[in-house]
Amino acid sequence: MKRLYLCLLTATSLAAAPRDTLPLDSKDWPANYRLHFEGAAKVRLSDDLALALEQADAPHDIAVEHPAKGPPVLRVWSGGKLVRGPEEAPSLAKAEAAAAVAEFPDANLDFGADFTAVTSFESKGGGTLFSMCARTGDWSPSAKALYIEDGRLVYDIGWLGAMNGGPRVNDGKPHTAVLTVRGGTARLWLDGKVIAKKDGFTKEDPDGHFLKIGRATPDFGGDFNKGTIRAVRIWKRVLPDDEIALLFKKDGSGANTPDFTHRPDSNARPVIESGSGWVQPLELSDHAEIVGGWNAKTLEEGAAIYNSLCIVCHGDAKQAGSLPTAMRFTDGQFKNGADPHSMYLTLTKGYNQMVAQPQYTTAQKYAVIHYIRETFLRSNNPTQYTELTPAALASLPKGLARGAAEVEDRSLPPYQRMDLGPALFWTYQVAPGNIAQKGIAIRLDDGPGGVSKGRAWMVYDHDTMRVAAASTGSFVDWKGIAFDGSHGTHTGLNGDKHFINPVAPGWSLDRFDDTREPAKDGKKYGPHSGLKFEGIYQHGNRVVIAANIHGTRVLESPAWLDYGTTPVFIRTIHVAESKQPLKLRVAPDNVSVVLRGDGSLAKQDGFWIATLPAAAKAQIFISRADAASLESLAKTETPPLDLTPLTRGGPPKWTQTVTTTSVAGDESGPFITDDFPLPLDNPWQSWLRPGGFDFTPDGKAAIVAMWNGDVWRVEGVMDKAPAKLTWRRIASGLFQPLGVKFRGDELFITCRDQIARLKDLNADGETDFIECFNDDAQVTEHFHEFAMGLQTDAAGNFYYAKSGRHALDSVVPQHGTLLKVSADGSKTEILATGFRAANGVCVNDDGTFFVTDQEGFWTPKNRINRVKPGGFYGNMFGYTSVTDTSDSAMEPPMVWMTNAKDRSPAELVWVPKNAWGNLGGSLLNLSYGIGRVFIVPNEEVGGQWQGAVCELPMPAFDTGIMRGRFGPDGALYTCGMFAWAGNATAPGGFHRIRRGEAPAQVPLAVTATKGAITLTFSEAVGNPDCSMKMWSLKRSAKYGSGHHDEREVQIRGVKASADGRTLTLDIPDLAPTHCYELKIGDRVLHGTIHSLR
Repeated sequence: MKRLYLCLLTATSLAAAPRDTLPLDSKDWPANYRLHFEGAAKVRLSDDLALALEQADAPHDIAVEHPAKGPPVLRVWSGGKLVRGPEEAPSLAKAEAAAAVAEFPDANLDFGADFTAVTSFESKGGGTLFSMCARTGDWSPSAKALYIEDGRLVYDIGWLGAMNGGPRVNDGKPHTAVLTVRGGTARLWLDGKVIAKKDGFTKEDPDGHFLKIGRATPDFGGDFNKGTIRAVRIWKRVLPDDEIALLFKKDGSGANTPDFTHRPDSNARPVIESGSGWVQPLELSDHAEIVGGWNAKTLEEGAAIYNSLCIVCHGDAKQAGSLPTAMRFTDGQFKNGADPHSMYLTLTKGYNQMVAQPQYTTAQKYAVIHYIRETFLRSNNPTQYTELTPAALASLPKGLARGAAEVEDRSLPPYQRMDLGPALFWTYQVAPGNIAQKGIAIRLDDGPGGVSKGRAWMVYDHDTMRVAAASTGSFVDWKGIAFDGSHGTHTGLNGDKHFINPVAPGWSLDRFDDTREPAKDGKKYGPHSGLKFEGIYQHGNRVVIAANIHGTRVLESPAWLDYGTTPVFIRTIHVAESKQPLKLRVAPDNVSVVLRGDGSLAKQDGFWIATLPAAAKAQIFISRADAASLESLAKTETPPLDLTPLTRGGPPKWTQTVTTTSVAGDESGPFITDDFPLPLDNPWQSWLRPGGFDFTPDGKAAIVAMWNGDVWRVEGVMDKAPAKLTWRRIASGLFQPLGVKFRGDELFITCRDQIARLKDLNADGETDFIECFNDDAQVTEHFHEFAMGLQTDAAGNFYYAKSGRHALDSVVPQHGTLLKVSADGSKTEILATGFRAANGVCVNDDGTFFVTDQEGFWTPKNRINRVKPGGFYGNMFGYTSVTDTSDSAMEPPMVWMTNAKDRSPAELVWVPKNAWGNLGGSLLNLSYGIGRVFIVPNEEVGGQWQGAVCELPMPAFDTGIMRGRFGPDGALYTCGMFAWAGNATAPGGFHRIRRGEAPAQVPLAVTATKGAITLTFSEAVGNPDCSMKMWSLKRSAKYGSGHHDEREVQIRGVKASADGRTLTLDIPDLAPTHCYELKIGDRVLHGTIHSLR
């Protein structure tokens, strides 16, 4: 018997076979497998190795493993007990000859949709690695193949074209190639690097085309020769870049389980002479051993993972999660199986909106599952709790005997690795009930790594101009949406707190009462009268705070002396000329305080109070050391008093630049997307998630702000791709910046706590002064109240949107609002209310604005709003005087967008009239949720705007896109990121979209009249098939809305204009509706009709 590739006897697998198993007659046979039989069986594993499993009333398992090194390994179990092995079985050795050709007509794969395919191989020749083509006949239209030609990889689609690139692979060395297609964009990776990319490169698979390995058609590609195909794995989706990176590491097993796996080894399959059962791939770890060993430590490990990640969407027993569509384990029902293995598969492969979690090992996943079962299901939701019977344990996948052990990724998360700069604007809890809402943490000790790598800090609050706390040891607990991704949390100081000041003014002319108006929750937020924070100067790692205290400019710089267990904190203060002395609350009087220089100290109401006269220069020493020791130390360890040199610009901190190369898009489509790779490999390990950008005044470069506080300048964005991009870090430590705007040559950044103006005082390319242009908006610790976007009008006024709290009523007046900041920064006006999560703003010439909003409470679906000043836009949880919950009390949106179309819209942008051909003057909407660009045709009927959205015919981006600006070259530049609740999950991206020569056939205008809809397209659309359906929404305090009264609408006829660009659809039953879907050939519009003309 020379080949054991076909079963001589096909046995029917049992109906009760576990999930992710294969029938015994499967053509997709794993290389490392577990063969399970219910009762007696006979199996020939090779010519000289046969097994007779004679016990009829017991289950039997055979595991065959082919280690990377050494001979195969055999194990046999009967009745759940290991009765043979592990032992080496040389007769099972895999043939190392050329890979056999294999065909898979029943693989149920679709290369016309999104997919990921990976193959590992060695070659000294050429030929086809895999293909999707007809069983017989020559190469045909839409057939697909990845093959080696002239030593290089080529991906070809019949009658459409080919893409190739990279170095030669016919060198006999191991190589791994990955092919992805997403939204029509094909990318080819080789050994970890992208070697080719082509937009619009996809075609539907014709009927009768199926997967082949090692061969295409007789006239094309050639059979694979002079080498070995080690494996082919295919996923019916596009893996994110971080999972793709795992495919190139070790054996590539870090990525989640594929939908198809084949290892074309000529001697891998046994002959089953009798017996019924199933086959299952061997896993890296033995699942039954892990689950059978659950204990209190496992529960603790699971709790740590759950409470750092899963709780964000799923919540816990006390509070629902932030994503209502995610199952709440205390009372929900599993949609993909409730048993431990099904839950494991959900974590490993993902399911619906639940993304795969490849960062965790098998043991970590089961630890989370154990925690969910025991904490939420057992007592609260028993119908979803499945018993772990011996049979259930026995059915779990078995592990490799000699495979590489799974290793937990114990590297620090990106926010802990990152050099955040010498200071970080953030919200910090310094003690229970004591939160510095607009905090500034400043590192006091010298050393590399930025603020988080220090040993000593002072934390200021620029609302009250107090020092909130001084601490040593470790920095913070890393809780919060922009750090560990957690919802409903905020960052707390972690170290030893040497003194803490209360939430009250830090400076005064007399008393230190907090005179701010209480918010709805009784707490006080926002800047205190008489105390105006001006900004921070940075000089190397030294930070100087500037403020106007009751009309007098004050400079302050913190420092420390490492004095063992009683370190000394130093506040160096300069007071300008003033009409009267200023009082400073220094610290509680249970610590020692010494003042050197101008001024005096006294104890008052439990605190040390310093009185500083006009033009004072003083140093204040604070420590838990005894007073005499501190007095003596202050005399001998006095640092320089003069702060003025620190306010003129310091030496550059980030002299290194990082280069990447822009990637040109495919020129054949209607829209061409060039990618600008972010400088991910940078000296500061910055976590790069772009929140906004703008072009420099000369139009040659761009400034990009990252959500974790960095600001970068990138040169080369106007050059034709591929081109060198030069990135330089110019600022750090900002509070979640999500908007960038130049006004003339002034650079402004929207941060959660302020609009900051960045100033380079000595023209060395770096920011020396982060000036607080405006900080009127009140900040609470709630995670959801982002400050988004930044635009200006002709008069130089600024506009941005402030989100509301998630699932909670507003607290401060800016929650859920559109804000206008005067051109001089002196005041803020609330223009409109009733928003939930308004991701940016578009300013219109007529004095209105476009603001999108996200589905949630009081927001039944996503909205595109044309906003007019004074309007209320529906969210009762936003800060508003509106109490009427009826729909008539709110301004309706221009478009309601259902989740399937876009689960999270972002900012809108107008196409300049001289750009993009006949699309000039059109309105576009960007999508954070799915990474796409929509055209938004709209009309005004009776004073109310209505319209529709339709995707531009171009690939989706890998990340959400939020901000867009047209450059001086007429191209649309976009940037964005992913944090949570999106389909485009790459951490961040920066792109350019150019208009191509191919027709776009997108709707430029939509008009709804009695009995008809008329659409005008950018080009002729021929005679397309048309269909329409409508549905209604119900707005309530509940999260979102279903589709109510969804129904098909008859289109009785279609009339085309002479030029073929305008279609009039005869729709007798057309009526106003919250939502409609209109399919016109390949174009799908989703829109809203408020009134008919």
